[in-house]
Amino acid sequence: MIVGLTGAVGAGKSTVAAFLAREGFHVIDVDVLAAQASIARGVQPAEALARVLEGDPVLEALLLADVRSRLAAWVESTAGDRVIDSALLFEHGLDRLCDLTICLTCPEDERRRRVSARTSTSASHFDRIEASQWPEAEKARRAKHVVRSDQPLADVELAVRQAYSKPG
Repeated sequence: MIVGLTGAVGAGKSTVAAFLAREGFHVIDVDVLAAQASIARGVQPAEALARVLEGDPVLEALLLADVRSRLAAWVESTAGDRVIDSALLFEHGLDRLCDLTICLTCPEDERRRRVSARTSTSASHFDRIEASQWPEAEKARRAKHVVRSDQPLADVELAVRQAYSKPG
């Protein structure tokens, strides 16, 4: 089974991906693949993100092609239960690789607070990142399962476990 895990910036994808890894899933973070792709092109990941957010379609297309190639290789070489952790799962059609999709939802003020607490993502990028993605409501509409991530972690984990345990 391949689970597509998505949600807006700060929705808790990394936290849920770590939970699923503890549950025995093989997890791939598309942000890591994008960072690898940018480094392979001689561009630091933060610079690549800034350029893509500013509207560099050439760099975005090159990185996306590389990410898709790396992701396809991972899907081909990895067996068992897997998770694709991607904020842009639907935007880039990566959901086509998935048997089911889970969208994490969380109020914007809580997501902004979470992003502000990170060291890996500048809070100043929150609005630009948010604007570059589909609205949370659209991701939730397309997902097979929607899980609110602004509840106690044990409840989030239970809801996620129930989502991937349900047949079909």
